[in-house]
Amino acid sequence: QSGARCLDHWSLILAEDKDLRFLLAQDPAVAEYLPRTWAPAEHPESVPLAECVVKRRHEHAGDGVEIAPERLPPDDGQVIVQQRIRANRTFVRSVLGFEGVVTYDVSAHVSFDYHLRDRRLLACSVSGYLSRYAPEGDIVNISRGGGVLPVLVERDGPVRGDS
Repeated sequence: QSGARCLDHWSLILAEDKDLRFLLAQDPAVAEYLPRTWAPAEHPESVPLAECVVKRRHEHAGDGVEIAPERLPPDDGQVIVQQRIRANRTFVRSVLGFEGVVTYDVSAHVSFDYHLRDRRLLACSVSGYLSRYAPEGDIVNISRGGGVLPVLVERDGPVRGDS
């Protein structure tokens, strides 16, 4: 364990749900960006388990994630099955001396107002980006020994502070 602390407010962690299918009702266009997701009882036999990931819906820090399960857990409402998205890999040389190929992802920092009782998003905006990496395996999480890579955004035109 890396000793990294979770800085999310406890009530938001309790409200977090890895099952993002509710977003489809708000905007069907997000289907293009979400992994296919099922409850265990809904998982189609045509999709091999080797191409799936099982996640506990309300876990954090990579806990409760099983990649390519041999069989599905009971459908108790606490787990989801998702299409496995092949991980991005790149070579890194860290300031702490690690050198090698890592698995990485890019996450958006989102500022939002959330109504906890109604479990309803009131407003949100993207406020920045973060890229995490893991030196081993496909679970990318800083609390599992990973790190952070810089995210550089290329764009045309002046940047803030330019005249």
